[in-house]
Amino acid sequence: MTMRKHMSFRARVMLMAIGMGLTMSLVFAAAAIFITERYEHVLVGALLQDEANAWAERLFEDPNARLPSSELQRAYLRRPGETNPLPTHLAGLTPGVHEDHSSSSDGLHVGVFDTPAGRIYLEMDLREIEALERYLLHILFAVIFAGALLSSLLGWWLARSATRPLRRLAGEVERLDTAPHITDLAAHHPRDELGRVALAIDSYQRRLVEAEEVERAFFADASHELRTPVAVVRGALELLEEDVQAQPRLQAPMRRLRRGVDEVSTLLEALLRLARRQLAEREVMDVDAWAHQFLTTLVQGCAAPVTVSIEGRAGTLPLPLRDAELILSSLLRPLLAKPIGDILTGVLSPQGIELHFHTVQEDVPRLTSPIRNMASRSDRNLGTSLIGRLAKAHGWQVDMLDEKSLSIRWPHPAPTTQVN
Repeated sequence: MTMRKHMSFRARVMLMAIGMGLTMSLVFAAAAIFITERYEHVLVGALLQDEANAWAERLFEDPNARLPSSELQRAYLRRPGETNPLPTHLAGLTPGVHEDHSSSSDGLHVGVFDTPAGRIYLEMDLREIEALERYLLHILFAVIFAGALLSSLLGWWLARSATRPLRRLAGEVERLDTAPHITDLAAHHPRDELGRVALAIDSYQRRLVEAEEVERAFFADASHELRTPVAVVRGALELLEEDVQAQPRLQAPMRRLRRGVDEVSTLLEALLRLARRQLAEREVMDVDAWAHQFLTTLVQGCAAPVTVSIEGRAGTLPLPLRDAELILSSLLRPLLAKPIGDILTGVLSPQGIELHFHTVQEDVPRLTSPIRNMASRSDRNLGTSLIGRLAKAHGWQVDMLDEKSLSIRWPHPAPTTQVN
């Protein structure tokens, strides 16, 4: 794992700006130190050379002239053929300008010059200039720190300014509907790299719309083509049901056939609605009366009689009536085909409905809340089924509580009125 992988774009821009500012500050400091040292060397060399020439002329005119010997400037003369002693730090120096970097003599510059009067050794103490150089060095350190700090602030501002259009584009993309539709994000952005990103998103949205139209056309054609043979089978089934009424041994197979045809019809209806995105409109209705009537009609085709019992109150709610019947019938039809109880109890509330199959000897599950907040089981894999997709399109949540119970939660917080 690298640091760059987990670092944000703004942080990377800030680090780059800090590095650039620090580099530029270091280059400036190094250049300033080099120029200062070079200037000092040239200036001191010229001064010492001029001073040596001046003393050479005086010594030529007056061989006994006294050389300077002060705290800041001292001079020594070694005439040709003489071996008079010199200070230790001057012995062995060749002609030229030298600088003593020892701690005790910091700032001492020595010029050695051969003149007609002999070899002149000139010492010049420039410790005040060395102190000024150290002060300049401290200033340069401050400049480096200030440059890094200023670069970080400028980098933060630059990153913030550079990412503002990108954040705006991200917000526009986040506000897009889940359903694909044509967008024109590129019209609100300049024709630069960001505009290319917006144009790519627009192009991608157009491809999604085209793909969705192809998919919808396919499902619509498939639904229409399949409904015709199902209608033929349903008509033939109605004729067969009339013919086998006097043959009890064929009643059970006919009921299974009827359930299969009804299930295929329900799935085709759900497929057609999803393909065309023609969901049922919500209708304000008495949910209590509708639930009792619909469930009673649904259980009439069972081999064994099933009694419907409704508990709780949901009141008057806006529900997609046709799709609600499709979802409920598809969920209950497999349960009705099993001998799992002779009583179907529906527990209603404004938030949804729970359905339980049980026998006369069994008690109805008593819940603290009509709709339980529990994790969905994957027994029926409803999320990827047609009925699951239809329920999800309406914002419904379907939970299989156990092999005899299920719950449906719809997104309506409260009934508009209460039915007495």
